[in-house]
Amino acid sequence: MLRLLIGLPAALIALMWIALASGLPGVVNRITTPGGQQYLLGVGPMPTDVDYQLWRSVGPGGVLWERAESLTWSEDGGFTRNPRLVLVAERWLMVRRGGIWTDCYELTPGGLRSCGGGHEVHDWRDPDAWRAASAEMAAKVGVRPEDA
Repeated sequence: MLRLLIGLPAALIALMWIALASGLPGVVNRITTPGGQQYLLGVGPMPTDVDYQLWRSVGPGGVLWERAESLTWSEDGGFTRNPRLVLVAERWLMVRRGGIWTDCYELTPGGLRSCGGGHEVHDWRDPDAWRAASAEMAAKVGVRPEDA
């Protein structure tokens, strides 16, 4: 019995280490495309902000995942409230955070193609640039900016 009590914490520590080493961030939400591909929006901590990442499943059952894209960040923690990955018209993956659209990807047979946001990081001191980019993505995809 004593061996079991000693071995159990060691096993839990090993499992926690494996989970941390895998790099999979905290899951915000998952979606499944009409073709059956699963994507998830994940978050991880950064010193001054939150790191948002888009992951895709690479195995059956959503057990194995790979990072599909690194998403925009805002440096000051702005536009981080209420994050969500949204599938629009079965063709677009969009990320909304803080009341705006921050990232947009078109689903193509070859993978994801950026339609705005992504690595185009805007200056956190210029919220109007973030709002303008949100409106541009919304117009391209056919949603309203205020739906974010």
